[in-house]
Amino acid sequence: MRIVLVDLTSCHSHWKLVRRMLARRPKRRHQRVAPVSVTGLQSAEDRFLAVALDRVLAEGFRSPHDFVRHFSPAKIGRALATSPKLRSVVLGVVAGYTEAKAERQTVEQTGAILDEAFAEGDATPEMLLQLLTPADWVRHLDPAALWHFVVEHRDWRRQPRDTVPKRRTVSAMLGAAVQEGLLSPADTFSRIGPARLALWLPPALLAKLIEVALERGTRGQTVDADTLARAIPLPALARAVPPSELLDSVLIPLLHARMVDPRARRESGADLGLDQPPHRRPVRPSTRPPSPPSGAHHASSAEWRRGWEASSTEASTAVD
Repeated sequence: MRIVLVDLTSCHSHWKLVRRMLARRPKRRHQRVAPVSVTGLQSAEDRFLAVALDRVLAEGFRSPHDFVRHFSPAKIGRALATSPKLRSVVLGVVAGYTEAKAERQTVEQTGAILDEAFAEGDATPEMLLQLLTPADWVRHLDPAALWHFVVEHRDWRRQPRDTVPKRRTVSAMLGAAVQEGLLSPADTFSRIGPARLALWLPPALLAKLIEVALERGTRGQTVDADTLARAIPLPALARAVPPSELLDSVLIPLLHARMVDPRARRESGADLGLDQPPHRRPVRPSTRPPSPPSGAHHASSAEWRRGWEASSTEASTAVD
C-alpha cells in the first residue's frame, strides 16, 4: 500500500479534495469516544455549552439543518468576522476560495456566499459542521442563542421514551455542569426530592439511603440533600432518574439564567420567573414520607420522618 501525503496549504486544488472527502463521509450519528475539546474557552458556562452542543448534535437530537435554520448564513458570516483563519477555511471548502481571496470578503459577502453555496447544493450543513468544532461555535456565536438551540427543541426533551442516546446526552450534560462548578450534586438531589427518588432508585440504592438515614437518626442528625449526594454517586443517580426529569427539573431551571447571561451567578434557578424557558412542569413530590423500615426504634423512626419531610419541603419549594 502506498501512502501519498498532500500538503494542503500549498495547492489550490486541495479545497476540492476536501469537499469530496467531506461529501463522501457517511451520514451517521457520530458516537464520540473522547470528550469534546474545550481548549481556549475561558468561562465554565462556555465549556459546559460546548459539551452540551456536541452531545445534542452527535446523538442526532439536533441536526446540521436545524443548526443552519437557527443560525442563518448571515449570522455565521458575522460570527466569523473576527476570525480570518476560520473564514478562510469555510469559504475555501464551500466556495473554493483561496486564503487571500477569502480574507478580502466582507461580513455581508461571506454570508451571501454561504447562502448561495447552500442554495446551489455546493455545500451542505453537514459539511459546515464538520469544519468547525463545538468550541469554535461557542467562541464565535452568541452563547445565549446556542443555549436556546440546545434546549428549545421539544421533541427530544419530551419524547415519550427515555432512550439510551437521550440518557447518554443528559448524563454528559449533568457531569459537565458539576465538573465546571455550575451546580453541585446536592443541587440535583434537592431539585428532584426524596419522594420521586423513592420511585426511581433501584432497591439496592434505596436500601442504602434508608441505612444512612437510620444511622444519622441514631446520632440525632437530619437527612438533607448533601447527605443524599454523599450516599449516592452522581452517575448512579443519572442512570436511575429519567433523563427528561433531569433536564426539566435540574439542568434547565438551575442553569438557564447563567447560560443566557454568563454574568449572572445564581445559586438556584427557582426564582427565574419569566426568564425561564417553558418546559414540562415537574410533578409535585408527595408530602407523605415513606414508612420507616420495620424494626426501627421510635427515635430513629421519628428522625427518619423528619429528615424526609424536610427534604420534601425543600424540593416542593423549588418546584413552586
